[in-house]
Amino acid sequence: TVNPSVNTTYTVIGGNGSCSAQTSVSVTVLNGLLAPVSSASICEGQTANIGTTMNGTSYLWSNGATTQSINVSPASTTSYSLLVVAGNCSYTAKSNVTVVPTPIIQVNNASICLGQSATLTAAGATNGYTWNPGNINGNAITVTPTVTTQYVVASANGVCAGTATTQVIVNTKPILVISQ
Repeated sequence: TVNPSVNTTYTVIGGNGSCSAQTSVSVTVLNGLLAPVSSASICEGQTANIGTTMNGTSYLWSNGATTQSINVSPASTTSYSLLVVAGNCSYTAKSNVTVVPTPIIQVNNASICLGQSATLTAAGATNGYTWNPGNINGNAITVTPTVTTQYVVASANGVCAGTATTQVIVNTKPILVISQ
């Protein structure tokens, strides 16, 4: 029985009278190897499935889970550790779940008279903005609706999109009647 701390080759020599033979066997030390494990990027409020493809006899995650893969919904970027036991060997791994913030978009409301224009401006995201109705791009748009209209603006920080809704109220011009 051997218990090497590093990879070792053992040679045995045996004899029978005037004849002898030898053979060798190598023992590879696997303890402490890294297990392949997945990482993920998610938007705030989403769930990520992380795990390993390595078959083990037992699994222990830093959050206490004991399965090969886990579903997690961290509020902020979090690292998870995994210990995989396979036979007499143990493997460790680390998985990072990056939480990408959803942009909080601020937008103004407007009130105009029929025939006037309103400028709507959005702020709070790192990418461009898309406004609907109209599929118009830009952080500031000028609109001239003929009736009160609701506008939705969307933008993303990477893969995470945020939206905001605003309204342009169109006031009708008063009809003046002069009596004699």
